[in-house]
Amino acid sequence: MELQSALKKLLIREPFYGIFVLGLNKKYTTEIDTAAVCRNGINSELLVNREWFESQNDEICVGTIQHELMHLLFQHVVLDDYYENHELLNIACDLEVNSYIPALQHEPFIYPAMFNMPERMSVKWYYENAIEYAKKAGYDLETFIKLQAIKNHKFWKDFADLSDAEKELVKQQINSQAKHSAEQVMKQAGSIPDCFKEYINGLFKDREAIFNWNSHFRRVIGNSIESFIKSTRYRPSKRFKGNPGNTLKFKPKVLVAVDTSGSV
Repeated sequence: MELQSALKKLLIREPFYGIFVLGLNKKYTTEIDTAAVCRNGINSELLVNREWFESQNDEICVGTIQHELMHLLFQHVVLDDYYENHELLNIACDLEVNSYIPALQHEPFIYPAMFNMPERMSVKWYYENAIEYAKKAGYDLETFIKLQAIKNHKFWKDFADLSDAEKELVKQQINSQAKHSAEQVMKQAGSIPDCFKEYINGLFKDREAIFNWNSHFRRVIGNSIESFIKSTRYRPSKRFKGNPGNTLKFKPKVLVAVDTSGSV
């Protein structure tokens, strides 16, 4: 299946993901075996191995794109600082994501049911409990960790190497795209995936302003307003009958610039 066809099918089937992916750059590459997301400035990029992708059936292609988008929406790409074992973290991230995607719940993909784990738990839960469940399912630690090798999380290191301030910008960019996607879906009477409803609701909550812009603009604009007296017949003079009176006019000198670039 071609990438463009898979994106169209995702947009029809799952509008939230379909709109979210519109904000990402997409390209074919041979640097990976299947598909992946990587950093593109403070934004992200979807990478796809064309030969592998076009050899898969429609369900796997659409599910694979959804898989990569969920890594971004769950913000898995910036979790390295919070977990010591990064190989185990990568497995936990895939277990969380694939528990929501039936099309990827078979080999060679990894998913909770293959280890008798509960589905749709948090990445933290899978990180803390995956090894115990894997041993019960007959996997030794070395074999279990090697399951991660078939995945394409190598580009996540580009996110891990960012400063805290840069990581915050990446998170805000993901939040902004997620909020925009939710707004577009709701306008069309669509629905938000259950796993992201709480997250999306949080993006729409009013937050306390860090800086009081209302007060600042009132002060700046107040200092830029010129006042002058103008004659008008709509207001007759009280002192000289039949003559025009005076009214006080205000003329502000304000320049407003609106930045509509993608970085904002």
